[in-house]
Amino acid sequence: MIGGPPGVGKSRAAMALAIAGATGQNWFDMEVKQKFRTMIIQNENGKGRLKKDFETINCSEFEHWIRICTPPPFGMAFNKIEFVHKLREKIDEFNPDIVIFDPWNSIAGDDKQSDYLEAFKLIRSVIPNSDTNAAIVIVAHTRKPKDDEKATGRELIHLLSGSHVLVSVPRSVFVMVPETSDVESGKIIWTCCKNNDGEMNASSVWLRKDLSFEYVGELDGNFKPEAKRITVTLDNIRDLMKPYPDGLTKKAFVAMLKKKTNASQSACYAALDENGKFKDHIEVAEFDMFKWRD
Repeated sequence: MIGGPPGVGKSRAAMALAIAGATGQNWFDMEVKQKFRTMIIQNENGKGRLKKDFETINCSEFEHWIRICTPPPFGMAFNKIEFVHKLREKIDEFNPDIVIFDPWNSIAGDDKQSDYLEAFKLIRSVIPNSDTNAAIVIVAHTRKPKDDEKATGRELIHLLSGSHVLVSVPRSVFVMVPETSDVESGKIIWTCCKNNDGEMNASSVWLRKDLSFEYVGELDGNFKPEAKRITVTLDNIRDLMKPYPDGLTKKAFVAMLKKKTNASQSACYAALDENGKFKDHIEVAEFDMFKWRD
């Protein structure tokens, strides 16, 4: 599940996941272990917005990997058998590895527990629950915090609108919020609030790009808007790599970088991403040895 307030970039994060599946690149610092096909069933963005977004990428590269619909004429009409049959037909035809539903409130009729259970049942009517069927991603809105409510870190999961069923069913829940109240700031804070089968990395700050997010830094300590960030800089990498002209293994370099900067292991691995912001200064030689490139 990907949650967040309106306009923060949830649909963009979902699209970034689809692109990561097509390219094999990391998604918010998480390693993509194999390429996958993604189908996005969305009721948020019309043809104008989609056209603007897709003008920034070479769509021909993703033709066999991504499908995204325009808003259905009658919305997410799971109560109509014709809609369910057509959707099931399109899913079977494309055979995606992941299906993204955006947004959740277009499927769930209300915020009651019975409505949420029924919504999950409707989704399972087109994607059965088995090891061979597609994984499901749900994009959901957070509610407006109360005046005296200051959710931090994993507590952000309680801001997701509606019943506890919404966060108890998914195996992983990510919440994104603006870093500041400045409407012109493109920075968001990304937090893993639940992960049944993996690490719970620290909250991190990212800059929204066209259909991607650029890593800015990790929050120091508990989640707090505008908190001091721990970042890995180009100087950090150069100072550590230059004394080793023959290169360092990624594992060894990450250990040294973590000790030097106090950044998390995931932040240090992100700094070594071959497609990351330091890619022009990092050379991967034989035997996965990482070298400094002037």
